[in-house]
Amino acid sequence: MIKKWIMALSFIVLLGAMTSSLTLADDDDDEYEYKYEKKEKKDKKYKKEHDDDDDEYEKRGYNAPIPTATPWNIWTRDTQIIPAALPFTATGRVGVRDANNHTEEITVVVKEQELFVDANTMATLLNATAVIYPKSQLAEIKNNEVTLFFKSQTNVVYENLQKQPLPATTFMNGYKMYVPLRVITNALGYVFEWDAKAKQFYYYAL
Repeated sequence: MIKKWIMALSFIVLLGAMTSSLTLADDDDDEYEYKYEKKEKKDKKYKKEHDDDDDEYEKRGYNAPIPTATPWNIWTRDTQIIPAALPFTATGRVGVRDANNHTEEITVVVKEQELFVDANTMATLLNATAVIYPKSQLAEIKNNEVTLFFKSQTNVVYENLQKQPLPATTFMNGYKMYVPLRVITNALGYVFEWDAKAKQFYYYAL
């Protein structure tokens, strides 16, 4: 009888520990979303306070900058850009070659005249770490120099807590967060080029 009582008590303690662990994971996700939304609200308040300044500039005759064309592989952090010609226009698996001629394949999605890649795959490829929060649809990518916060269905990213525009809108596919290739590669300190003859990417450090 005592043995059964001890086994039952052990089971209850184990169940409680598992529940606490799962709750902590949910809390982490909720806390991450709260911090992201708090930063968003702060930026929106800042924008609202400066709208009057923008209106005044317009009244005085200041013109908006003329959109400029930029290469498909360069992230200028500018909102006034013209979509560049892409090296290919169909979604598929593409080879990626590093400086040592080691080649891997990644999935590249063509959308909104932009090349998208899985954030986690690119982080691994470029010696960074990635944490995906499926519940909040958020992604945190970082290396020793930079931390990036992406949220699905938005066209902004937080780069070392500074809000920056994206050339296209991020999106989730299952548990994968897809982000513009040029953004994640440049932000992590790399640039991708297209080898038309081999029909694959090659990349190097900036």
